[in-house]
Amino acid sequence: YHSLKENKLIPIMVIVGVLVYFTLVDSTNLEEIFKGNHGIDQMTGTLLSTTGEIILGYIIALLMCYIFLNLISDRINILTKWGDRTLPIFLFHIFVTRTIKTLNIFDGLNPIILLLLMFLICIIVISILSSDIFMNITYYMWNPYKSVKIIAKKLRMAI
Repeated sequence: YHSLKENKLIPIMVIVGVLVYFTLVDSTNLEEIFKGNHGIDQMTGTLLSTTGEIILGYIIALLMCYIFLNLISDRINILTKWGDRTLPIFLFHIFVTRTIKTLNIFDGLNPIILLLLMFLICIIVISILSSDIFMNITYYMWNPYKSVKIIAKKLRMAI
């Protein structure tokens, strides 16, 4: 986590550089790299170039993970809370995304406005799904082991 601790500017420059590069480069295959077999079928080029792009994509992903881990602070903050509560966020965000997708309320929006709006919605959804109230309400849904223990205990008491 701290191998890049002395100089935080270089990792930030690498991240920005990678994002700018992939934004400016023809990204036809970049969207398909991590989509499994279906994505590979959609990629254009020879087998060797496609394999090279996939390997390069994973190398870049590992490098970005390494850089992000080194940029993370040791202090506890809101991201720490969200990180501790990823399971309920992962399990329940689909209801929000499916609803938004079904309603088609964002069709035809300017892509920049859409990106900013989606970012804002993500922050709001994550904040709600990681809140103490939501965690308490849904605790037994995303922690079935506890539910089974309670049911088994009640059944033993009834017998």
